[in-house]
Amino acid sequence: MKSHKQYQASPGLPPKAAASGTNAVKPVVCQLQILAANDIYTFRDVNGIGGYSTLKSLVNQHRKPYSVFVINGDVLGGSQLAETFKGESVISVLNAMQPDIVAVGNHEFDYGVERLEELIKSSRFDWLSGNIRRKSKNYGLLGNVKPYKIYDYFICGRTGEILARREVIIPELNEELSHPFVSEGGRGGSSNVTGPAIDEPNAGGGSVQNGPAVPPPPRVPEELLESLLGAYGSQSSNSVCDGIRSVECLRIGFLGACTVTTPFCSYPGPDVVFEEAPEVMEHVANRLKAYGCQLLIGLTHLTMSEDSKVASTCRGKISVILGGHEHTPIIQQTDETFIFKTGQNGNWLGIVDFSVVFKPMSASLVNETDTSLLTSMQNPEAEAKTTSDVSIPFADVVSVVPSFSLKTNMHQPRDPATEEVIAKYEKKLQEEEAKGPDVTRVLVKLVDGQLDTRTASCRVKHASGASLVADAMYSFMGPDLADFAIINGGFIRGDKVYPSGTNITLKDIKIEFPFPKKAVVIRIRGADLLAALEQQLANYPAPFGAFPHLSTGCKLCFDGEQPSGSRIQNFTIHGKEIDPEKEYRVVLTEFVAGGGDGCVAFLKGKREPLPADKVDCLVSQIIVDYLDSQPHRLYTPVNNEERVVEVGRARG
Repeated sequence: MKSHKQYQASPGLPPKAAASGTNAVKPVVCQLQILAANDIYTFRDVNGIGGYSTLKSLVNQHRKPYSVFVINGDVLGGSQLAETFKGESVISVLNAMQPDIVAVGNHEFDYGVERLEELIKSSRFDWLSGNIRRKSKNYGLLGNVKPYKIYDYFICGRTGEILARREVIIPELNEELSHPFVSEGGRGGSSNVTGPAIDEPNAGGGSVQNGPAVPPPPRVPEELLESLLGAYGSQSSNSVCDGIRSVECLRIGFLGACTVTTPFCSYPGPDVVFEEAPEVMEHVANRLKAYGCQLLIGLTHLTMSEDSKVASTCRGKISVILGGHEHTPIIQQTDETFIFKTGQNGNWLGIVDFSVVFKPMSASLVNETDTSLLTSMQNPEAEAKTTSDVSIPFADVVSVVPSFSLKTNMHQPRDPATEEVIAKYEKKLQEEEAKGPDVTRVLVKLVDGQLDTRTASCRVKHASGASLVADAMYSFMGPDLADFAIINGGFIRGDKVYPSGTNITLKDIKIEFPFPKKAVVIRIRGADLLAALEQQLANYPAPFGAFPHLSTGCKLCFDGEQPSGSRIQNFTIHGKEIDPEKEYRVVLTEFVAGGGDGCVAFLKGKREPLPADKVDCLVSQIIVDYLDSQPHRLYTPVNNEERVVEVGRARG
């Protein structure tokens, strides 16, 4: 490895000017931009808002040179077009949209881990998560998923302008993080971090020489060096070196994690292990800092509680966490870290602008060997030379100040390239649907009220769209097989309002309820049932997919201001107060009955045997049959019968 003798020259100034003495160097500001979205389930806009191709147009409008475009998980499932093609349609759309990084979310596992790894292989962008491992692969990371991504930004020390960007690959760090780290407490704990032990100039990592590791100086990207050579081509090699002396490097690291609740939200299978995000991200953050990262950004798909724990654990290390999982926009500061989530379905584009303040370096790392190399490169008759040994200094960062904004994706034009891919899969879907029942068939006409399937309603309060599902499930089983039904708000996906007078078609049902979930009946003690309902209400007032909706004849009153686990004030079933010792027969989706959404108390119930005509019936078909049975094909949405009522805030 070459030794690097430093010129005592200010960036951009000839050596003689620096030698004669100058005033203190003033700080310079570099502007970095990240564009973010999360949890996209709808390919098309709904009532003019959201959708993939319009989101891409919004990205194109606001994207600056060297911006990073990220999507923070939950893209592969949750829609008819995604479910029909097992995620292939989404990957094709994302490849057209060209994000830089996509974080792994829980719905990425909707088709199992093997299918997910197949889809990741066909992606033309990077997937990020550091806490997902496979037992069968010696607890190695999920296939082709990166635990981190590093960019070197080459910036002008005089103006702060970004001149070039290059991804940094560190093979030794890749190898290290591909294995679970071990602490004194065993697997999954924090580790005592030492510096990198490598001595390879092209790795982008550090070299150890009788002390702590020091990252070697970054190498000038070939395209930037060629640009400088073009600018100074007719001048001396010293002029080229002076140009390089005005260039400094800012190293940015991205790291991520997926929620440990994924086994309760999707189908990763027993081979997949989710390590605790705070400990894993702290470990990765320490390693990235050791390899020279000056700004760390978390890209996560975690609950807000998990993100807050990451922020506290990684205090002073991670500047901003760009997250997913929540479906409404959120910005919060925990300790020294901002947490920013942009809401679902591409309804908004999140923009983070970083003002990075740095002091221009008083010395350059361009040496005599570099000068000789540059001189030879200026000679058109010289043999081709490599540029990988021309190095520059890391910027002396003083502060990093983020600012946040949301741009509404409303009535935007559609990006042609993305639109072409969506149209292709819509045509394929139409061809598939043509083989079955007519999806344009009208099931019912809405009368005397609107049907509400908005996410903001279904996940936090009474919603007529969810009541429809619960009533259909209870009607299907009937009082001989069940006492009532519960549906979780996350099962409803259309996120829209159907006005009174709307004709509801078979296509509408397929869009609203894309998950192929089966209806089951469990027999469960009243005390365990109350515990399960408490789990469904645990996240209130935050929107949560587990939020319960009940069939007709039931009323649940809860106080959201009480501690989680002690919120239910009253629960009646067909006019009778629930008896903790009595057993009840409850209709659920197979997903919820299996402890989905973290409602594990339902696992204390036992599956009831069902007649042959009630076994393996999809909830979506149950809804179709229920609407088909409505007199005169008219349906009145349940808007005046609140079955789940929050009483604490009403008292206040």
